[in-house]
Parts: sequence; structure tokens; C-alpha cells
Amino acid sequence: MEARNTYQENLIELNKVAGHRPRSTLVLGIQQENNAIWSLQHENDELRQSLTEHQNALDLIMTKYRQQMMKFTKHQNIQITENAYQAEKQYQEENIELIDKIHEMAAVMRHAADVDDEQYLRDYDELSRLEKENDILGGNADDI
Repeated sequence: MEARNTYQENLIELNKVAGHRPRSTLVLGIQQENNAIWSLQHENDELRQSLTEHQNALDLIMTKYRQQMMKFTKHQNIQITENAYQAEKQYQEENIELIDKIHEMAAVMRHAADVDDEQYLRDYDELSRLEKENDILGGNADDI
């Protein structure tokens, strides 16, 4: 008896929720909801699969990008090293040229100094000779 009362109460409650619609309408509604749920689950599965494919593609792209960046960085480092080597080589060549010019200028200055010394000695000898001659001539002038 108690079970029967519980059954009737449940039936009354279900009828209230169902809005007193016939059973076939409820079944049809439930089937439509099931179809909608199945469709949503299927779409969810497709979206998950698509997300996984996109993640895999992105991983592949990022791997290729990292490889290219490593090659680029390595190339840049090599280029920087080559540029530094070329700059050092050019600097050394310029220094060699400057050193050669300095040696050449020093030789010219040494030659000029030698010529100047020779001229000084000639002038000094001439001056000494003229002083002696002047002394000789000046000493004779006192005798006259």
C-alpha cells in the first residue's frame, strides 16, 4: 500500500513537471534531446580532434621555427666572427701601412738632419776660416 501511494505521488509529480502532456510527446521530446545531446557530443569529439591536429601542427611549426632561428643565429655568429676577423685584418694592414709611413718619414727626417748637420759643419768651417782670415787681415792692419 505504501509503495502504491509513493508510486502515485511520483506519478502526480511527474505529471506536474510534464505539464500533463501525453507520454508519446514526452518520449518524442526525450528522443529529440538525446539526438541533440548525441550531436553535441559528436561535435565536441570533432572539436577535440581538430584541437589536437592544430596543436600538432603548431608544434611542428614551432620546431621548424626554432631550427631556422638556430641556423640564423649560428649564421649571424659566423658572420659577426668573420666581420671581426676582417676588421682586425684591415686594422693590422692599416697599422702596417702607418708603420711603413712612419719609417719612411723617419728616414726622410734623418736624411734632412744629416744634410742640415753637413750644412752646419760647412757653415762652421767657412765661419772659422773667415774668422782666421779676418784675424790675419786684422793683425796685418795693425802693422800698417
